[in-house]
Amino acid sequence: MINFASQQNINMIITHVVSPFFFRLFPQLKGSDNESIVTFFKDFYAWHGVVPDVVMEEGIITVKLDGKGIQQLKKDFNAAIQLCEKGHYQEAKPLLEYLLKKDPNHSEYYRFLGKIESELGNVEGAMDYLLEALRKDSSNAYALLMMGDVFAKQKKDIETALIYYNQALETNPEDFITLTNIGYSLLKERQHTDAKRFLNQAVEANPEYANAWLALAFLESECNADFEAFSYALQAIKFSMPNDLVHNNARRVAEESALNCLTDVSLADQMVLGYIEQLEAAGGLPIKRVLDETITTVVEIEFAENYDRDHHLIKYKNNHPAYQHLVMHELVHLDLVIEARHAQMNQLFVADATNLRAFGEAFKAEFYHMKGLGYGEAQINNIKNSLFEGINHQLYNTPIDLFIEHKLFHEYPKLRPFQFLSLLHTMQVGIDIASDAAIQKAAPKKISFANKVLNMVLAMQFNSLYGYPLVAALQPTKRELKQAETFYQEFLEYVADRQPGEEYELLMHWTEDLQLDPFSKLISEIEYQKTKSEVDNFLTVAIDDALFDDEDAFKARLSKEFLDNAEAKGVDMAVVMYMVQAHQVFAPMTVDEIKKIAFEIAMLGGEDIRTDISGFKVAAMPNLTFSGLKLLAFYYVSWAIAIPEMLVLFEMPYDKEFEVAKNLV
Repeated sequence: MINFASQQNINMIITHVVSPFFFRLFPQLKGSDNESIVTFFKDFYAWHGVVPDVVMEEGIITVKLDGKGIQQLKKDFNAAIQLCEKGHYQEAKPLLEYLLKKDPNHSEYYRFLGKIESELGNVEGAMDYLLEALRKDSSNAYALLMMGDVFAKQKKDIETALIYYNQALETNPEDFITLTNIGYSLLKERQHTDAKRFLNQAVEANPEYANAWLALAFLESECNADFEAFSYALQAIKFSMPNDLVHNNARRVAEESALNCLTDVSLADQMVLGYIEQLEAAGGLPIKRVLDETITTVVEIEFAENYDRDHHLIKYKNNHPAYQHLVMHELVHLDLVIEARHAQMNQLFVADATNLRAFGEAFKAEFYHMKGLGYGEAQINNIKNSLFEGINHQLYNTPIDLFIEHKLFHEYPKLRPFQFLSLLHTMQVGIDIASDAAIQKAAPKKISFANKVLNMVLAMQFNSLYGYPLVAALQPTKRELKQAETFYQEFLEYVADRQPGEEYELLMHWTEDLQLDPFSKLISEIEYQKTKSEVDNFLTVAIDDALFDDEDAFKARLSKEFLDNAEAKGVDMAVVMYMVQAHQVFAPMTVDEIKKIAFEIAMLGGEDIRTDISGFKVAAMPNLTFSGLKLLAFYYVSWAIAIPEMLVLFEMPYDKEFEVAKNLV
């Protein structure tokens, strides 16, 4: 379309292509020779005695108009445009009629008058003006579009509407806005096939035009093609500005379409079963699934090695939307473990009593401050334990989850609606927690910082995958945002050429960068299994009290290499021996029963019990007689199991022994 209002004091060039559409505009010229056509257009564009230059060559008519005076009319035309934009059509109409008297060859004047008549309900009048706009300039794309709209919406004549729409496309095949408008107009008339053709051409012309993607999403949604609607809506989200109308509509369509996709349970089950078969072949162990409404999370995986089983077990609840994604998530976790094991790079994440004590010491001042705020000792211990477990859980899962979700998104595209809804829910929960004033007030600043940074890293990946800008919802400081961006960039570098087990490197780096490394540790699974195998026979044989009281017999079951390694680490194997026995004795007991034992030993002197004295008796364990060292070992284990939050108050240097004993058991 030539915008006359933008031209000033230059010759105006208009071209007409002789075609079937040309003769729709000028039916009187059918059968005319070239000379007659040239003469017609000289008369048609002549004004106040000024005759334009007209040339016709190879079916193209070129009209050169004198552009003098255009600048003087520009101000009035802009005023008319502003009136139309505000809906003041009755005021704009006489101004445009005045402009036509000054310049009857201006196609846009006719088009705007056609727009006004259409808005005022005068369809025939609108068509007359639009037809004249096209006779003055047959390449006026907006006039072609409006004429098509009149036939489609007012006349319900789709066949004729398509003539004008197709002409608009021929006039400028790269005009993605016009293409989108045509597609949307046809969509509203439920002409889905033709609408899709124009909209596809719009996104081909400009793959970043959000409006075209949204129109395609609407179209597929109307056709009950929910996965396609979901995919197109994501593109609209990606290329639109947050909180604008297109963005908000696209989010609505994405969520609605994704929910509709969840009804195809068979598709999700096929993906799960196919992945299970793949992992069973790779790992050599069966994988079983069981519905379990008692678990605290939606899905849990129990690795065979940790539960002394001949199979891995996935427990799940099916009352959670998109739970199949979480099943697939855990299967990818198992996949990563199997890969790491094959490369002898698998690591075990541990956060034990030693780490809990370090956590309590690191934030002693913060927890002490809580007393001044009116918190009781039990409340403080509960908060401390929750923070300790929560931040370690987040630290361990975040880097691994990034690799998992990246793999699911790229290798299982049909899972995306499930993944999208599941992650969106997780993101919203994380945002709520990070934004909860009470939680942030209770948590030490270093923990709050780590929590927000790790949530932002996940939000950055969600934005990268699905175009949802959720980082701002976490209200990050510049420092938090910079750290999150650093972490996410590091992940992108790793994922580009990931090697088995590298997720643990990322975990270690982030833990150190956040200065949270004293509160957890990574243990080589190979070293753990080696230690475990050293004493495997010892643990599988029923051992009586006499054997447990015989340190030499205990050591005889262990290899020299194991004992030398323990001695090098400063581990007292006698204490380990008694702690192993304590675990065996406490195994069938309830927590309350173990707690009674802990209190009874405390009454005997607790950590002040002398190790050079024997003959101690504990009423709750009448069949056992204790040396001082054995009693201290039982004392430590009883508190570690029943009241771990109080263990940090003890001064017994048996953290290493407890860790070894726990690993053995």
